[in-house]
Amino acid sequence: IMPYTKMCTNVQEMVIKSGTRQEQAAEMSASGQNWSTQTYTLTLEPTDGTGDGRGDNIGATGEPCFKVDHSAVIMYPGNLTLPKHYEIKGEENFQGPISYAIMNDFDYNETTGKRIGILGHGAFAVENLRTCLEYSSKQVYMICRRKNLSCPRVVSWFINQSVNPLSGPLTMRSMMPAYNLIGFDPWSYYAVHANEKRTTVTITQKSRFGIGDVYFLAVSMGICEVIEDEIKRVSTSSIHLESGRRVEVDVILKLYGFNGNFDVDRLMNVKSMSGFWVDEDFRRYLIAEPIGVNATNFGGTSFSPGVRVWVDYVAHFLWYPKDWAYLRDCGLLPKHSAEEEIDRPAYVIDARHGTQTSMAIGSTTPAIGESQMNLNFVKRQKQLECHPTRKFLQECSEEWMAYGQKFKVLGAPRECPPYPYTLKIVEELLAANEEEAALKAARG
Repeated sequence: IMPYTKMCTNVQEMVIKSGTRQEQAAEMSASGQNWSTQTYTLTLEPTDGTGDGRGDNIGATGEPCFKVDHSAVIMYPGNLTLPKHYEIKGEENFQGPISYAIMNDFDYNETTGKRIGILGHGAFAVENLRTCLEYSSKQVYMICRRKNLSCPRVVSWFINQSVNPLSGPLTMRSMMPAYNLIGFDPWSYYAVHANEKRTTVTITQKSRFGIGDVYFLAVSMGICEVIEDEIKRVSTSSIHLESGRRVEVDVILKLYGFNGNFDVDRLMNVKSMSGFWVDEDFRRYLIAEPIGVNATNFGGTSFSPGVRVWVDYVAHFLWYPKDWAYLRDCGLLPKHSAEEEIDRPAYVIDARHGTQTSMAIGSTTPAIGESQMNLNFVKRQKQLECHPTRKFLQECSEEWMAYGQKFKVLGAPRECPPYPYTLKIVEELLAANEEEAALKAARG
């Protein structure tokens, strides 16, 4: 494959080559196919690998560009590339560093021994909490308008080892040992939609789950405080909240999430996404991980199982293009065009769009369903090979205690509590998942 692989190369432009509409119609009529010949000319620019992807900073070597024709274009750009910018009144008066903490813009050594204001409560904010404490911050304040659900390590493991996806109620139940520890009620979060008896649950939030135990430990020991409030302004060494509270900090990290890059839409000539395909063209496949959470059942929190499925999707229709018409014309594929008013390119789709696309493919393309019918068993096998239950639980507990000791040295006001998950709790959750699967099978 290496002779066909171009590393350190920037794709500068894509030009679609096709016949006129009349020529395309004549070709399809003569061939009996539902597609016509089309190629894609890519202009490629050599780079030295030093660019960081911002603007024109691509590390171009100055060598001549060259063009190559392709019969299909597949792009996995990632959509969490540009931080959401938000200016706070009085920022210019703040005497410490203010950063979006992305693309090596921030030196975390500046957090050592300092009081940190993390603005936001999404996955990136939760990850930065851990990083700041690993760099021995004195105290962290997470300031947000509303809290998002975070996912303890055991719950992530529980979901990823499941053959049968966890129901919403069981997912919430599995989170409770961690949430009980910090005194937060996740059932009251904006993202959780349940019936009165809590027998059905849908979780809908704009941020993906922040996964890890450090968040729960830091809050329980008091070295992190979560504050739900609006920010009024910033002064020389404080964040002033609408409630009237003044929070003294030395560093501010603005972690409001990310936007996609409109350059991706321009490169792929996107007018509208149909599922994961550009403009109903099965030869242009464009997918970044769908944003947010929107689900009633949970079968994975990691990236790789989804990638395995996405590769199947594009390959199938390139190998069997006659199947494309069934999917294209089924009326089930969700559409998404650019939403410039909220700075969201067309290719940045949400979790519901991703789920609906997978359902449409499964209902119209039996061959894909057959090829993927055992993937959940493979997923479970891989997860348990890498993370056997008892060993994983022991590692989680040992890491918890190690962080707890560190936080105490840093001046945490409360003692390190025992790890909230025991083998008994995990075994009960596993049994509950099996019981759910049995009841579902009995109902047919």
